[in-house]
Amino acid sequence: MKSPAPDQSSAFRPWFWVILLALLVLAGFVYGPFIQAILWPAILGVLLYPTSQRIAAYFNRKQISIIAPSRDPNDKAIKWGRRPLEGIGNTLGPLFTVLGLIFVVLGPLSTAGIIAVAEARQLVAEINAEAEPRGTTLENLAHEAQKRLQPTLNTLGFKDLDLATVIDENATRLVQNSARPVAEFLGKLVFVIVITLMSLVALFYALRDGHKLRGPAVDLLPVRREEGNLILDRLVTTIKEVAKAIVAVAFIQGLLAGLFAGIIGIKGAVLIGLLTFVMACIPLLGPPSVYIPVVITLVLQGDTGRAIAMLIFGMAVLSNIDNLLRPFFIQASMPPVGLFFALITGVLFFGPIGVMLGPMFLSVLLSVAEIMRNRRAELENAAPAA
Repeated sequence: MKSPAPDQSSAFRPWFWVILLALLVLAGFVYGPFIQAILWPAILGVLLYPTSQRIAAYFNRKQISIIAPSRDPNDKAIKWGRRPLEGIGNTLGPLFTVLGLIFVVLGPLSTAGIIAVAEARQLVAEINAEAEPRGTTLENLAHEAQKRLQPTLNTLGFKDLDLATVIDENATRLVQNSARPVAEFLGKLVFVIVITLMSLVALFYALRDGHKLRGPAVDLLPVRREEGNLILDRLVTTIKEVAKAIVAVAFIQGLLAGLFAGIIGIKGAVLIGLLTFVMACIPLLGPPSVYIPVVITLVLQGDTGRAIAMLIFGMAVLSNIDNLLRPFFIQASMPPVGLFFALITGVLFFGPIGVMLGPMFLSVLLSVAEIMRNRRAELENAAPAA
């Protein structure tokens, strides 16, 4: 009598999990530095997918065609004619969505950077032209800073401090000490540019092919298909609700920044409010990218009182009010207290992307808890029948 064949899946199951764990660890080392370029496109893909689909449907309805050669099977002659591009909208939709995102986000940032550099160069040229006696650019800037900061220095008790003399005596040391931070900054800047380009490319493929991954992702989850769909549906809802909350809170931050700037008499209060709203929608930047340059400008103008007031208001209100208000704008069947801690811990552990990851992890936990409750209810209902 033949013995039953051993269960091969059972025999190799421990090795499978060991190999899987090793692969996951290796993937963490390989893809860890680029995790931002993976997570942000995935999140933005969920938010922008409806827009991409509408653009794709528009181009598919247009029935775009191109002039291309074709060979006649009878006389084998090459003829030119129009050939429709089937499904071209499925590529143009994601492409135009990514280009629109670049225009909406990077356009204003690039414009602001170009304007800031141009104004800085003009300011340096004016300082060099008005400097008496004329010296190097660094010396002229030091004299101008001394003149504008002297009232503040007198208030702080530094009446005899001469910035130009200090800079002149320590010029070599300043250059040596600043070389390494400048090199590190340039290295990080290059890395950010590379990550941004990778994220845009990944976003295009996420919009074009991301919907094909839903089925395999549900199949890989160790739960029933309907339970896996519940988890993914709640994740999508959470991402959309958090995005709406970010925009709503950014509007409040911009409104408060503009009102406070107008109340204390800072010129361009409307522009400050508008820029704060735009920057607050970008987790990597936020309100500090607006009120800190305003504070520096006020200090250079000798307006120390307004500078201190704007700095205190920015740090105490603008930079912290988002964590308090976002839970009230997120309506994703989550407790406000849990959302509050999810937002705080997400940012602390994961950085700016934690604004999304914190609520997403909470959403998964709540979904798993609901699945466990439903299964327990099924077991309790099936027990009397047995």
